[in-house]
Amino acid sequence: MVNLLLSLNNFDENWCYSILKNIIKDNHNVLIIPFSYDDNWLKDEKDWNRAFISEYGTHYKEIVSPFLSYGINEKNIKWINQFVDSIDLMKLKIILYNQRLRHHIKCHSFGALHWMLPTITI
Repeated sequence: MVNLLLSLNNFDENWCYSILKNIIKDNHNVLIIPFSYDDNWLKDEKDWNRAFISEYGTHYKEIVSPFLSYGINEKNIKWINQFVDSIDLMKLKIILYNQRLRHHIKCHSFGALHWMLPTITI
């Protein structure tokens, strides 16, 4: 298992793409867990949807697009939503994504939203 801790959502840029393309593969599954942000900014399901839902989320594209650059299909990118998902469902999503393929990517958020630190676990 390999864990890579990256800062921001720029891990598809030239400075690291040539290295990470050998680690991040198009058959990987991604589970994004955006748990870290300002409580005043993201306080309920409506705010979460406004930020992260695929149809209109203001931060959806910037978080997902780097994974697409590595050929990961958007249908293989899932999210945990703490306003909708129960603790048991969150655990289940993590377990299923860990078991689905030997290779998977989990994206954790630490600090402010713009300090998303994806942890790539292989």
